Formats: sequence, structure tokens, C-alpha cells
Amino acid sequence: MRNEENPPREQPLVSRVPIRVAQPGELNAYVIYEHELDSLDKLDADLTKDPPESIYLNFALFLFPISLSFLITLLTTTIQSNRLYELFVIISILAFTLSLLLFALWMRDRRSYRKNRQSLLQSRAQQIQQIKNRLPPNPPVQAVRIVSEEQ
Repeated sequence: MRNEENPPREQPLVSRVPIRVAQPGELNAYVIYEHELDSLDKLDADLTKDPPESIYLNFALFLFPISLSFLITLLTTTIQSNRLYELFVIISILAFTLSLLLFALWMRDRRSYRKNRQSLLQSRAQQIQQIKNRLPPNPPVQAVRIVSEEQ
């Protein structure tokens, strides 16, 4: 007998979905010492952090539109005050010059960052290969002949 106040609850979706697990052909476990794990962790942290010269690009991309907006204002508007006109000219020239300078600094420094990143990637690959080399080679697989029972 059903109770109208408490309707029956449906089963959760997880229990109705069949789950199949494919087993791998082989599973390798590698022994990693704590100092190796710390070294790999430090390399990964160095690889994932933003390069310090990215701030140059951020400021260059910030200043360039400012210089353009002041330049467009100068070209499209008549400014009566000489002081205000000179202020707009100075801001436009300074923002444009600084944006070009910061962009040039970013271009110069990103090449050194790429080289440093490559050496970090090579170092990490060497450490991983060194850990994998500790595992002895796989034993040879022997052929097995299957005989059917019908014969």
C-alpha cells in the first residue's frame, strides 16, 4: 500500500548505468624517491608559471590603445585650451613610445624564456627516462598452442 505523502523515491542514476572496466595488458609501477619527486614537482612548477617578461606585454597592450584614443581625440576634436592640447599630445606620445619600448623588451626576453623552457623540458624528460630505465626489460613471451577439445 502506497503512502501518498511519501511517494517512492527513484533509484539514483549511478546504480542504473552499467560500468565496464577494461583491464590493461600490463601495468608498470615505478619506484620514485622523494628527492626525485620534489625535483619533478619543482620543474613542473617552473614550467607552468608565467614568465616574468609577460608583464611587459601586458603594459604594452594597455598603453597602446590609450595612445590611439588620445591621438584620435586630437585628430577629430578642436581643443581650445593650449595646455589641454599639449597635455593630450604629451600623453599620446608617451603612451605610444612606452608601448613600443615595452613590446620590444617583451620580444627580446621571450626568446630567452623559450630557450630556458626547452632546457627545463629536456631536464624533466631525462629524469623521467632515468626513472623508467630502472624497470627491467620485459621477459620474452612464450607462444602457447591452444588445442580444441573436439579433435
